[in-house]
Amino acid sequence: MRLLLFFSFFFINSFAWSEVEDNVVIVLSLDGMRHDYPLRTDSGGFNIMEEEGLKAAQLVPVYQSSTYPAHVSMATGVSPAKHGILHNGFFDKKKGSYSYSPDASWIEVAPLWILAEQQGIKTATYFWVGSETDWNGHKISYTKAPFNTRISEKEKISQILSWLDLPEQQRPRLIMSWWHGADSKAHKLGPDHNSVTTQIKKQDKLLLSLIEEINNRGLWDKTT
Repeated sequence: MRLLLFFSFFFINSFAWSEVEDNVVIVLSLDGMRHDYPLRTDSGGFNIMEEEGLKAAQLVPVYQSSTYPAHVSMATGVSPAKHGILHNGFFDKKKGSYSYSPDASWIEVAPLWILAEQQGIKTATYFWVGSETDWNGHKISYTKAPFNTRISEKEKISQILSWLDLPEQQRPRLIMSWWHGADSKAHKLGPDHNSVTTQIKKQDKLLLSLIEEINNRGLWDKTT
C-alpha cells in the first residue's frame, strides 16, 4: 500500500560492515503510495532513486496493511503479531484501548533508532510512528513531536538538512521521516483521480529537492 524507499538490509550493512564513520541512512515513508504511483511522474526523485539505487520488484505488505502496523514493522523488522501494533486502533485486554497512540511503550520490539542509539549511533526521527516518546527509557538524539499533519514536507526537508549540517560528531547517521504521500487525497477522491496524480508529482519534486541538497553538500556518495 505504500512505496518503501529503504531496505533494512541497507541499514544493517551501512552500519555493521562500513568503516566510514559518517555514512548516513535516510528512511522516508510516503504514505499511501501505491506500487505504480511513481510511474505517473518522470521528472523527480523517484527516477534518480531507481537509476542510481535499487527498486524492489515486489513487496508483501504486513497485515493489517494500514499506517501504524506497517510503519512499526518498517521500524522493527517484524510483523504486527510480534511488535504489538495490530491496527491503527484496537483493544488490548491488559492495556485498554489503542488509537493512533504516540506512546512508544506499546511497541514490544526495539525500533531501529533505539538499536542504533544503543550502539552509540545518533539518530533522528520526524513524525515516524512510535518515535514521539522514549522507548523503555531509551532516548532518541533528535526527534520532532507532537505529530501534526499540517507540517509540510518543505519544513521536514529543512530540518533534515539542518541535521545533516551538524558537525560530524553530532550528526545523526539514521534519519527517518514520514511524508504525506498520496494517502489523504486517495482516500477522499479515489486512487485514479487527477488530484492524486498532481500530489504524486509534488512529492516527487520535493524528493528531488532533498536529493539535490544532499548532493550539493557533498554527502550523496555517503548517503543511503
